Amino acid sequence: MGCPFNLDDAIQALIIFMQDIHGGTTPGDNFPAFQGHPEIKIGMIVSFPNTTYQGIDPGYNFYSHLDFADVLDQIVHDVKQGNQNGPETLWFLHADNPYNQMPEVDLQNYINRLVALQTQARLLDLRFGVIFNSAINMAQDYHDSDQSYVNDTHAYIQRYQDAGGNPDDFIIESWFENVPYYTFPEDGPNTFMNLVLQILPNWGNDHGHFRRLDPDIFNWRESLSFYPDVQGFVNQQYGNQQQFGAEWHWLHYGVFEGRDGSRPFFSQDYLALPSNADVAYYYAGNWPAAIDHYFVYGRNEGRMPRSNLDCNNAHAGLNDVVGLENGNGDPRFLCYENRWYDSGWELNDPSWEFKANNHQRVGHWECDLPNSRWNYVP
Repeated sequence: MGCPFNLDDAIQALIIFMQDIHGGTTPGDNFPAFQGHPEIKIGMIVSFPNTTYQGIDPGYNFYSHLDFADVLDQIVHDVKQGNQNGPETLWFLHADNPYNQMPEVDLQNYINRLVALQTQARLLDLRFGVIFNSAINMAQDYHDSDQSYVNDTHAYIQRYQDAGGNPDDFIIESWFENVPYYTFPEDGPNTFMNLVLQILPNWGNDHGHFRRLDPDIFNWRESLSFYPDVQGFVNQQYGNQQQFGAEWHWLHYGVFEGRDGSRPFFSQDYLALPSNADVAYYYAGNWPAAIDHYFVYGRNEGRMPRSNLDCNNAHAGLNDVVGLENGNGDPRFLCYENRWYDSGWELNDPSWEFKANNHQRVGHWECDLPNSRWNYVP
């Protein structure tokens, strides 16, 4: 392909890129400094039909003599090792692998390669996703090609699952500008969004991860501070990849053991609160269901996420009144619907209070952040 990099150079360039994204950059001659975003999780996408994998070459190989099984092992290993500026974390691998992209290759072998890649990704502790689409003949009439696209995508998912495929991420897309011809309406036959709705039942696993990693529900630093045994496990198994290890343990064990994932929310507390007795009636002892309920319903309904966030349990406040200790004094704090909100408090303790943004309305009160106070708004 004429690329001047060898594999080692490419991996080192990847590490530097990841560090720039997470840590920011210093200004140069022709560009300003950029702020880092350590919260961004970086992964890889591979054009899988164009690679040799475990000795099987399905077609044109962009990676020359390299086998992607070996390439992936080395990338994950080297990224963990990092460079003089520290290690990095690769979070996921997504395979772009259109259905019938290589018609000269036996379809079952084509699917089996993808399942083998899934297995390797899991052994490397990577989330694994598949881009499900179809390499259909665009020259067809759009009515026929749209139907073929939908049928192929369904067949692809079914064949993949029958072979043992179970991705963490389902990605539905089309590389083609006019296939499907229509994006909407959702209830229209063979539109893109209608296909997405048909595939939605397969996405439960991914949405479960999304809910359980919500920042109100899980904070990896706080969770590790609660449990020395988990901290020891993460230290031993994941070394300098603390966030990665904490999330892995939480998703595979902590959620189901009813462990405490953050200061703002605790599944066992949530079901034990008298005000949530109706939820506990249905989900008693089911900690993942408690998380799902709070994420989907409870937070929007204003339910208490844990016992020590109640104003009466933390600095005894009167409901809908500004000031700590029954409304006396400090104008930075507002007790509203049994929750404390702060306007401009210089500290942060999410175990009992929520930080408000400037001009945020809470009931009849508005946050005046520059003056660190709540103002009454009729």
